[in-house]
Amino acid sequence: MKPFLRALSLTLAIGLGVACDTTEEPSRDLGIDRGADAGADPDASLPSVTVSNTGEEPFARSSGAPSFFGATRFVASSSTTISVFGLADGRADSAYLPMVLTSTQFGGNASGAIAVYSEAGDDFAFFLPTGEPQVGAIDLAPPGRVLSASVLAEPLEGGFSADMLVRASMLYVADAPFGQGSIVRAYGLAGFDGVGPLQEDRARRFTLPVEDLDGDGSDELLVAGRLQFSDDGEVGFVAFTVLGNSAPALAGGVLAFDPARGLELGRVLVPTADSSTIAQGFVGGFVVAEDRVYVVTAEKQFVPSFGELGGHLSIYEIATRRPFLVRDTDASLRYDQPLHRLSTSDDNPTGIALFEDLALVVNAPFFLEGTLDVFDVGARARLHAAHPLGGLYQTGYYVPADPRRVPGTRRFLLGTEAGALQFEVGSR
Repeated sequence: MKPFLRALSLTLAIGLGVACDTTEEPSRDLGIDRGADAGADPDASLPSVTVSNTGEEPFARSSGAPSFFGATRFVASSSTTISVFGLADGRADSAYLPMVLTSTQFGGNASGAIAVYSEAGDDFAFFLPTGEPQVGAIDLAPPGRVLSASVLAEPLEGGFSADMLVRASMLYVADAPFGQGSIVRAYGLAGFDGVGPLQEDRARRFTLPVEDLDGDGSDELLVAGRLQFSDDGEVGFVAFTVLGNSAPALAGGVLAFDPARGLELGRVLVPTADSSTIAQGFVGGFVVAEDRVYVVTAEKQFVPSFGELGGHLSIYEIATRRPFLVRDTDASLRYDQPLHRLSTSDDNPTGIALFEDLALVVNAPFFLEGTLDVFDVGARARLHAAHPLGGLYQTGYYVPADPRRVPGTRRFLLGTEAGALQFEVGSR
């Protein structure tokens, strides 16, 4: 058995925790005046944010979300390979060889999701080649090498994963077909032994519900988005978008589930700000932190042109955790009304990160220049500043996700097709 596989088996035997995905967790009406929310509101009590690398001059020539390991490196997809970069200068680390993907169907998006696993000083990464029924495993010790590409016993329903994370010796994959069948799948790390196909732990499978959410007698189809787990690993969260505007005025939301049994624990149903039947909502990033849920949504004109209708950050207060419920601020209205709904400065928000009393929201309108919105989510709950990010796309296959904090610093990296962008939150 390879040392890598022995390490995985040892982890299972002694029940060690798994370090992964080092992102630290700790709607508008058609006639809305966006000035009140979208105008920057300088406040000397809040730290400043400095964008040092935009899409025009990226920090690193990578195209996927960065995953950090060790103290000085990160791994990300880059064109048709997976590469390791230095955190000091953003250059490809010369100690590593580019690791070739087994599928290049969608170029840099062939590995949009990478999960890093660290144990006893050894670092490994898992990735999903787009369109291929297998999971890759990489040894991140120099010079780096693809250890295995375990064929899945049951292929994913979708051609790509919305997200993947490692928790408690399990690899969780958000399988997101464009239609019915979104599933959060779980694979034991011990299955990466190169013997036979990789079997899903079906007892842990969480299938997103197909049900009537708006009371019209027709079931809605939920498309899975990003994943998050509670600090203790006992609760999983998965974002979802309602497919095809089948529930007007509902953008989507967040489902809480028991990752050990695959059972739903509760949900947040996030409405669109535009309640008309032409508004289609899309859930981008979300964060569950302490007693709040933060969700970013993009709204678009469903017919006839799919035009942009703005974006929003919705903030909810958690009422109970089991069942998982939020406080609805207006029970007379359909779905869960947020404590705060703040307009973004630009269209198509796709990601969010929290840091201190700030929410950092990425707006990524297709093939236009993006912006980084800095929201005060402390006592004032308002947009504090908006910073230009430059162009974020080249092909449109990879949509920018959540900014990821460099561990132990105030720096953040954002993966885009233009490269890894960098910004820093100043001290108070």
